Amino acid sequence: MNNSQAQPPRAANREKDAFSVTIENAEAGDPSAQLRLAEHFSQIKDVQDHEGPQNPGLQPASVSAYMWYLLAERMAAPMLEQIEEGKKNISQTMSPQQLLEAEVSATARLKNSKKRLGFAGGGQVRTIGQWKVRVGAR
Repeated sequence: MNNSQAQPPRAANREKDAFSVTIENAEAGDPSAQLRLAEHFSQIKDVQDHEGPQNPGLQPASVSAYMWYLLAERMAAPMLEQIEEGKKNISQTMSPQQLLEAEVSATARLKNSKKRLGFAGGGQVRTIGQWKVRVGAR
């Protein structure tokens, strides 16, 4: 067997390394990494036979997914509170036109980010003043 057969393809190594980094970040308390793990595990179908799980020592993927969703939610809560407080404070100093401009700009940035990351359109249409803007689903 030659060297190219003995080693996994570089892309597979990069993917494995990226997943390892995601796990490390999630375990360190990064809510974004925790959410990525939750979404990863939620895509895996639990396998069971008549006697229970196939591998009794392993947690079913649905349990892992839900656990990571819970951790992401709990770790993100303080940040979400800080975001809400910041929005509340700054919005009190802004005119309705400035608020509208910020909403439209944020929506445009989200749309462009989704295009760059390969996500489909989606979201919902929301009326802000005289503008109809598409906002991402929560």
